[in-house]
Amino acid sequence: MENLIITYHQFPTHVPITKNKRAENTYQKINGQNIYSGVMNRFQRDIAVSWLHSYLLENGDPDLRKISQFISFPINLELEFHAPLNYSSIRRIKGNIVWYPADNDYQPNWDIDNQWIWNKLFCDTLQYAQIIPNDNISFIRSFKIGFFPVVEMNDRKLIFKLIN
Repeated sequence: MENLIITYHQFPTHVPITKNKRAENTYQKINGQNIYSGVMNRFQRDIAVSWLHSYLLENGDPDLRKISQFISFPINLELEFHAPLNYSSIRRIKGNIVWYPADNDYQPNWDIDNQWIWNKLFCDTLQYAQIIPNDNISFIRSFKIGFFPVVEMNDRKLIFKLIN
């Protein structure tokens, strides 16, 4: 198998946590702490995780469902997280994403390891879609994540590499 690369351009920064679109605070910022540390209750977490699985399955470039024939096991997984330095300042206000470019002297204060959730969701999506038989260590031996700064918010992307 050659390395497989799946890209998600302009990935979502927030995820719905209720099916009621008119409710206040219907979105939560995506990071591992918010999804699994108790910020969301189990019902909100189920809605968010289901929505993110659908997003990953439906929006990959190339189409995630077309890669299974090219995978040989075990694989290693790498995630390139392309986002602005001040990614932590992104907000959702009245249904809109609000972000301003960082000042030249900006010092980032967010942790890349809180984005582990993307690796977890990606592995689970691969299994859910029957692209891989299981996401245990017989099939996925490692995953790592790296940060790659971009200048504009619209240039954000997730790049998953499946490496043999």
